[in-house]
Amino acid sequence: MSISSSSALSGDNLGYVERMYEAWTQDPKSVHISWNEYFKSAATGTAPATGTGISPKEISDHLKVLQLVSAYQLRGHEIADLDPLSKINFW
Repeated sequence: MSISSSSALSGDNLGYVERMYEAWTQDPKSVHISWNEYFKSAATGTAPATGTGISPKEISDHLKVLQLVSAYQLRGHEIADLDPLSKINFW
């Protein structure tokens, strides 16, 4: 397996990943399960499992919630009642 051929696993992290790979070759349970799956699929030449199983509707709903939160953060002060004396009847 050539770890250095992957651009995501090059540079400063290459030494760390290579040490993890060496540890994995000795004991596959010595690395995190996600790395175990990555090294296992790389060793067999198959593509690693991808995706999180999140449906497009869940993503859309989540983005709508983020937009709502952002709207309150940006414009919430315009509709907020910030005057504590406005509720007191002086007469």
